[in-house]
Amino acid sequence: MTRGESVHSIPCRERRRAGARRALVARLAADSRDAAAWSALSRLELRGGELATARLCAEAAVSLAPSDERMRLVRARVLLREAGGFDRGRHDLAEIASLPGSPLRRRAAALLRALER
Repeated sequence: MTRGESVHSIPCRERRRAGARRALVARLAADSRDAAAWSALSRLELRGGELATARLCAEAAVSLAPSDERMRLVRARVLLREAGGFDRGRHDLAEIASLPGSPLRRRAAALLRALER
């Protein structure tokens, strides 16, 4: 529970998360090659503390769209939390930070700087 959050808001947050999960799973049932849906599901699972599921979803997103830095950024965030995945996550961030013209370049560079502190 975060500061300013009441005990009563937890069930509401969990219901919203469950509803979002159902919607994303339905979207993937309709089109299992939707990298953006896999990425969104990965972020949702990561927020819910489901690291293994988040990793599987992130890997699916990257395998479907390997050149999309948004998918690789999501995977990097998952890897940074996973035991044994830190170096690979940093590597993904470094690659994104070095992409000329990437809209995520600054975000990846900022995350790398934060990791160095």
